[in-house]
Amino acid sequence: MTTITTLLTRHWRERKQDPVRSSLKDPPDPGDDDTTEWAEPRVNFEANRVYETRNFDQPAWKKAMSGTAAIETTCNEAGYVPP
Repeated sequence: MTTITTLLTRHWRERKQDPVRSSLKDPPDPGDDDTTEWAEPRVNFEANRVYETRNFDQPAWKKAMSGTAAIETTCNEAGYVPP
């Protein structure tokens, strides 16, 4: 989780001309009837730390076993293969 967060932060803030930044977008509204493939993780800190994911074919939030599992699920759905 920390590695992904660090990479996203670096690409978002430091490399304004980096083509990766243009691919960092908000996911579409899950209610829209769209064929765009997307995936999104989130962390809910309200009670206990809960990691959740959702994606284009499952728009409702689903709990993940851990932060690592949430990132892996999101990466798999987005087609990202870690180095």
